[in-house]
Amino acid sequence: MGTSDIAITALAATPTLRGNKLKATVLATGPAANIPNLLLQTVIFYASLTNDFAAAAEVARGNPEALDAGLIEERTYYYWARAIDASGNLGAVYPASPTAGVACKAIGLSGLAFGLANGRIEASAPAGALTVSIKTSAGTDPTPDNPVYMAFPNDSGGIGSYSILSIVAALSLTLPSGMKIGGGVGQPLRLWLVLFNDDGVLRLSIKNCSDGARTIFPLLESGIEAATAASTSANNFGVFYASQAIGAKPYRIVGYMDWAAGFAVTIGVWTVPDLVRMFSAGMPKPGDSIQDFSQSAQQGLSTTSLIPYDNTIPQSSEGGELLAVPFTPKSACNFIEIEVLMSLRHTAISAVIAAIFIDSATDAVVVGWTYVAVANGPAQMHIRYRLPAASTATRTYRIRAGAAVAGTLTVNVYMLNTASPFIRVAELTG
Repeated sequence: MGTSDIAITALAATPTLRGNKLKATVLATGPAANIPNLLLQTVIFYASLTNDFAAAAEVARGNPEALDAGLIEERTYYYWARAIDASGNLGAVYPASPTAGVACKAIGLSGLAFGLANGRIEASAPAGALTVSIKTSAGTDPTPDNPVYMAFPNDSGGIGSYSILSIVAALSLTLPSGMKIGGGVGQPLRLWLVLFNDDGVLRLSIKNCSDGARTIFPLLESGIEAATAASTSANNFGVFYASQAIGAKPYRIVGYMDWAAGFAVTIGVWTVPDLVRMFSAGMPKPGDSIQDFSQSAQQGLSTTSLIPYDNTIPQSSEGGELLAVPFTPKSACNFIEIEVLMSLRHTAISAVIAAIFIDSATDAVVVGWTYVAVANGPAQMHIRYRLPAASTATRTYRIRAGAAVAGTLTVNVYMLNTASPFIRVAELTG
């Protein structure tokens, strides 16, 4: 077989669902330089899972385009090509280097169950504004030939199915400098990013799902929500913001962005986030518990130390410490939830106070109380409290208790000691 007068000068590979589209640019040489298409019989495309032509095999033929279909989802393939002219002569392999294959990652349908397919999130902060963009997995703007996909539930007509929608052009959302969206200087901030299906048009939206204190707002893909147009005066947490107002529409979660220390200097002057994370299978949503630890008190634990029943904050020098739990959060943007349950008795009629302290802090962060109406009679106390994690440092959460009058306070002495007092510390996604 002779040498073809047709050379390949470029090879393009673009991803599609479970496949890659391949296109070669051919150029004839010699006397037939102006009629390459008449001389071309076909183009052979080769692929390998490693960037090594020696491991490549023929996967498709076309004139000059072909589809390499049925691929492993989200795997990168490396491509080469060579032309065959009308006489059956083979041309040179392109790219010429055996380790310079054209890389392309097949789009996985399974990715649609988790979020974007062939997509990623990019964030920038020019001039103190925050711009969030949806790019292809290669980092380019989506096009009709290289779209980003998102699947939305379609439950109309009594049939449960999915509608797969495409992003085929640049898509971004800008929060202007001065838009606070509930954040504060030095206060950890997380923004959730979603895509609304606005009657077939996909629109980006952002939501701050916490108030930075104790409230967590839900992010449920099973419902429909509305969005408000982003502006410098639109500064509420728990609200969806988009480039324009959106009526009640379904949405899918795309991911989230974290600023572990919140705004650096001025509220509303944006910086690039510390962390940008795509939504994936098993990722907790706002309010979900990601770690949970509890510790029970020993049987018959008692104290005679007092805590005044008055209008003062209980101090770490008052009462007796019953339980202490060291706890390390995964993210400063999350919340800590503390729960205490105590079954107890006191040798005198008295108010009984319990207080939660953090580390060696003097003041309690939250207080509960109950009343023992009969000397040596039973009582039970339940405290539940939520506060921002604020950092990823390990903190020890302590429970101290005491009566308001002299006597002995004893815990875990009823129901054959099965009513065990405990302290529970959990981390909730913010």
